[in-house]
Amino acid sequence: MTITAAQLCEPGYAERMSEQKGDCTVQFDDKREVVMPIRLALMNGMLWTVYRAFDVPIVPEKIFWLDSICDETPIDCGTVMYRELVLKLKQPHLEVLSKVWIMMNRIFRFIHRKCRAYQVSLSALMLDRMCMQEPMKEVCTREMDESLGTRVGEAVFAKITKDLYDVLQTPGKLAYNPVAPFMKTKLLKRNQLPQMFCAYGPRSDITDEMMKHIINANAFSGLVDVRDFATEYLSAKKAQFNNTGTIRKAQYFARRLRLSASKIPKIYPGWCGSDATLKFFIDPKHKMNFIGKYIKVTPEEFKKYDTEGIHLYNDCSIALTKQNIDHFAGKVVNMWSPFCCKHTDGICEHCIGYMNQHAIAFLPPGIQLGVYCATKLGSVVTQRILSSKHLIKTNSKEYILGQDVLRYFSKNNDTLIIQANAIPLLRKSYLRILVSDIGPTSDLSHSPLPSGEAWSTINQVQVVTGDGNVIDTLCMTDWTTYPYFSNYAMSYMKQHYKELRIGGEFVDIPMKDFDFHKPMFKFTAVNDDMVTYVTNVDQFLCAKICDYRSVPKCLTDFSNLVYSKADISIFYIELMLRAFLVDRSGANFSVPIITDTDQPVEFDRMSSTISEASVSTKLSFERLKELFEHAEPTLYSRGNGYGLNDAHFNFKTKKRA
Repeated sequence: MTITAAQLCEPGYAERMSEQKGDCTVQFDDKREVVMPIRLALMNGMLWTVYRAFDVPIVPEKIFWLDSICDETPIDCGTVMYRELVLKLKQPHLEVLSKVWIMMNRIFRFIHRKCRAYQVSLSALMLDRMCMQEPMKEVCTREMDESLGTRVGEAVFAKITKDLYDVLQTPGKLAYNPVAPFMKTKLLKRNQLPQMFCAYGPRSDITDEMMKHIINANAFSGLVDVRDFATEYLSAKKAQFNNTGTIRKAQYFARRLRLSASKIPKIYPGWCGSDATLKFFIDPKHKMNFIGKYIKVTPEEFKKYDTEGIHLYNDCSIALTKQNIDHFAGKVVNMWSPFCCKHTDGICEHCIGYMNQHAIAFLPPGIQLGVYCATKLGSVVTQRILSSKHLIKTNSKEYILGQDVLRYFSKNNDTLIIQANAIPLLRKSYLRILVSDIGPTSDLSHSPLPSGEAWSTINQVQVVTGDGNVIDTLCMTDWTTYPYFSNYAMSYMKQHYKELRIGGEFVDIPMKDFDFHKPMFKFTAVNDDMVTYVTNVDQFLCAKICDYRSVPKCLTDFSNLVYSKADISIFYIELMLRAFLVDRSGANFSVPIITDTDQPVEFDRMSSTISEASVSTKLSFERLKELFEHAEPTLYSRGNGYGLNDAHFNFKTKKRA
């Protein structure tokens, strides 16, 4: 049977030919012919309707050689055509997107209506038969020893999971493998297979504390005893908790991100002319997040690694691509960045570098760039909370002590013991604790004493002399784990209550009679989960960012935090952080222009960035009650830049460079 490419693209042709089987000969627009299975030809015909809509000739090079179909197949193929039509052929973004969308809907309807006979199912008996084979038995009967702790349990469980995937995915290891087609087409959730066949494994409570009991039972065997049931029940409560308050807080965080970045609304074509670049290390683990960025190179590197062949602005900048990224990964590069762009109300294409010089082509006309970038960053961060409900993996977070803390304390299981070489100094000193880190000091006179875990959350400790002079300041938290007073320390403070120096902001604890063989603090192993991850991102932008005076250092630390759980183009992170920049005096919250990234800068926290960016944003952010409770409410804002809600207040925005 011979079919022309034009016939395959006709509306309804695939539906009419859906019962045909075997091979066919496809005649292309250039008269060349290719033999292929007829169902592959029908699928390609529906894909080619996108090309046909823009009069692009259908030739053999346009064939999508598919060996299986899943939900992502039309999306992946549509992306290939979309990039070709928009980037190379300069077709309108929205028109191409519309045709791709129509094509995807048609393919989904075709599969659901005409391909039901090819959809298979799994039964418990099929899975049981598969598990009776020796390779599966060997993996599925392994157990984790809970007496070794959850971190060891997680490592063992990770090895079991890896070996399970190896058995299921390697051809020939199982004589009977009914799950192989489902794994190939991505219709089976891989992260649920270990729970189904091997074990539920380590679990975390709703408080993110790791539960000591490890469940060696699985979905097929069923829970063995009441401890298994209680552990799984408490872990399941976490999903319900996330569905209520936690997700709502994460969504509020994403809204604040959009407000913060709203003062950078525009994208400008071409190059702003800025010669300033940002020295930045490209971590090989996250190198793909730098694809599309422009970097400054030597003439020799330009000739060798300019794979794009784009010379729009100068002969010393090249785009990072899949072809040349390996050369620059693991090195410090001079990167054009939104931080250095000369536009204060937007970013130029060259400083963006995103999507290989074609950012405007990929963005809808008139889009608010800052809000768009904040939405992208907020979604990849907060989406991890939603995903975490469906994941089986836990990760017992190791409590990491800073170098300053290690001079005085060492870890011993779940306690902090004072170092032997620090005892002489501490015996004649005081430990100063912030009042905000502890409960009422009057509780120390009660009987029984409150638990140290409930009464204290220690962020900072200072070593001070008898005269009150500070010797050292110790940051006790790694932003995930917070120590608290041990039972012995609580009893010690009760016995020496009259010797405590209690001030308005701190409490000094005399250490002269302390038994240094006993622990001063304890800590609880927690699960390094997605809720904590979002909280850390929020805390960075709401408070910690104020401590930074270096753009490269701030970008490095924040991108490492984001990349610890998610992947997103570095451009989104750069633009988001630029919105937090203020001038060094702190008197102006408009976006500054940076000409040298080695010079000190000043960042401000999210609340100030939102409320001080412009008058309209300030009015939108503050409550009306606060605005009108004074006789003469001030409408002055330290920022005079673009405001997201200027139009709602009928403010005229001046044109800015």
